[in-house]
Amino acid sequence: MSNTYLVIDIDNVIACTDEVMRDVIKKYSVNHVDFCYEDIKHFDYAKCLDRQGKRLKEDEWHLIHDKFSREENILRIQPYSDIQTHLSSLSDAGYCIQLVTSRLNSARESTVTWLNKHEIPHHGLHFVKHRCKHLIFQNCAGVIEDDLDQAREFANLEISSYLLAHPWNNVHKTEFLTRAQNWEEIVDILVSRCKIDGECLNVAD
Repeated sequence: MSNTYLVIDIDNVIACTDEVMRDVIKKYSVNHVDFCYEDIKHFDYAKCLDRQGKRLKEDEWHLIHDKFSREENILRIQPYSDIQTHLSSLSDAGYCIQLVTSRLNSARESTVTWLNKHEIPHHGLHFVKHRCKHLIFQNCAGVIEDDLDQAREFANLEISSYLLAHPWNNVHKTEFLTRAQNWEEIVDILVSRCKIDGECLNVAD
């Protein structure tokens, strides 16, 4: 696998998924759990409490995930501001943009439609099992994630991993793990790592 590959998650990295997911949870959960963004302190929504102290029941997540994966919900997710420009900048710098998601297979067609609708630049799209990305992409230039545990798996392989900052992924910077406040910061770091000829380096910053 080429070490110019840049492995990029979709949800809450290039897509503002959390807002739609919280809406689906409020609509379909038994207790109408009403999360705000700051309530999501864990990657796993089932571990979070809303402002009234309510949480999802143990057996609710599969139903919620299925509802979220419907086309009407996938297509109402908004992309991050200027994400097309950011991804194009990385591609122009020599990176091969590989979008890698753990969405359900039932969301595959609507995900492709969403990417086309918003003209998201990419060279490949992959659906993989939850937190198994590092088992497939073991020779890549870097990773952009929102899932701290998944990013750590890549960092343990000495692959530079970048977390887009959210309440659920607070962490101190390490040699191969960086938490960035915005996409501009990520692009600046990654573009600076590329050789003049466009070949990307897999080295820590």
